Amino acid sequence: LLDHQDKGKGEADSGGGGGYFPEDASLEIPSPRDLQSPNPAPPGSILLHDKNARKKQEKLKSKEEARQREDEKKRVKEEEKQKKKERDNKKKSAKGSNKSGGGGKSVVIANWEEYVQSPEQPVPLFVEKCVSFIELEGLDSEGIYRVPGNKVHVEHLTLKYKEDKTVDFTSLDVPVNAAATALKDYLKQLPPLLPQSKMDQLTAIAAYPVPGLGDRSCRLLRLKELLTTLPSINFMIIKYIFQHFVRVAEHCKLNSMDSKNLAICWWPTLFHTLQFTDIVEFESLRPHIEDVVQTMIDQFPFLFQGKEDYVMV
Repeated sequence: LLDHQDKGKGEADSGGGGGYFPEDASLEIPSPRDLQSPNPAPPGSILLHDKNARKKQEKLKSKEEARQREDEKKRVKEEEKQKKKERDNKKKSAKGSNKSGGGGKSVVIANWEEYVQSPEQPVPLFVEKCVSFIELEGLDSEGIYRVPGNKVHVEHLTLKYKEDKTVDFTSLDVPVNAAATALKDYLKQLPPLLPQSKMDQLTAIAAYPVPGLGDRSCRLLRLKELLTTLPSINFMIIKYIFQHFVRVAEHCKLNSMDSKNLAICWWPTLFHTLQFTDIVEFESLRPHIEDVVQTMIDQFPFLFQGKEDYVMV
């Protein structure tokens, strides 16, 4: 019996692969990854980390783009502010240059010399060409002076005129609205049609009637007196422009531009040097200035041609 047990033990020692293990024994063998990393991360956590990193980068990029946009807005706003300041300074300089002890006549005429064609024909050539072209091609054009011309067409017309003063506008193949816009732009570059002292009188006539003389006929007489005391060059240019307005208004059934609509569209150009202290003053004076311009169109024969009777409108 002892020999049998020893034999079985020897077989177990020699034939069991080098050692004896009970049938229910278990052995945990670590993987190479476990041996290399003391705290291994789950596979999903690596993807989450990458996703969070991308989100963070995108957030930083969005903040940087927003900051750049804000900087651009500030830059544009600063440029507009500087341009406005320059325009205001130019207007102030224009006002000062038109004031003189002798009523401003000699200074105003000197300023106009580079624009007029001749003492006998003071209307600037560009103004004359634009008006002639519009009256030839566009009196029936709906919204003339109200609908702005295409910028490319306006620049093309202006450039061609600068290159050749004799150019025929009808040969340029541009719409009448381009000539209308070019005319308004050009007039803003000219010396003021009304010297500052006359501008103040016009404002007073428009908004502040004389006590006891506030009816429309008396105001019309005061307006005529103001116009007749203008320097001759200024008077003749204003007369030429308003005569054109009369012709446009005569075709209002076709172009929808009666004297009232023309006044609304044109007063900021005609009186572009007019200054307002604030928006309240602007809103209070605007309708009165519009009414004066409309009156100058409706009462053209009385105000500019020496007719004794004014038109009842």
